[in-house]
Amino acid sequence: MGLALENFDGAGQFRATENGAELDVSGELDGKPFKNAVGLGEALRNNPSLPSCLVKRVYSYATGGVLLNAKDPMLKIFEADFAESGYRVVDLLRDIAVSEAFSRIVAAPAPAVTAKPKAEAILTSLN
Repeated sequence: MGLALENFDGAGQFRATENGAELDVSGELDGKPFKNAVGLGEALRNNPSLPSCLVKRVYSYATGGVLLNAKDPMLKIFEADFAESGYRVVDLLRDIAVSEAFSRIVAAPAPAVTAKPKAEAILTSLN
């Protein structure tokens, strides 16, 4: 799927070839073929799984880890609110950031990190 963006180099400049070879940027998403980046965008936009997947990925990223419970009722609320907003990503980000679920994770104390004796000695000698 990512090959559809291969027409753009590392600086974001459009290119049709690489090392003299024509780039094939076609592909398919869930059985729906596309020819280029625009077609990939359309295939994503029309994919019925996209909103749910996006909510899960954004929530997982926001909470700093793997989604432990894909059936969490809070995800259904986020999905419904996302749809109600007209699928505005800014609204999804805000809803997740101000949610009680997010604030519990952010407020959780970080696990204590203890230095190993050798590393502790090195750190002490640097002070």
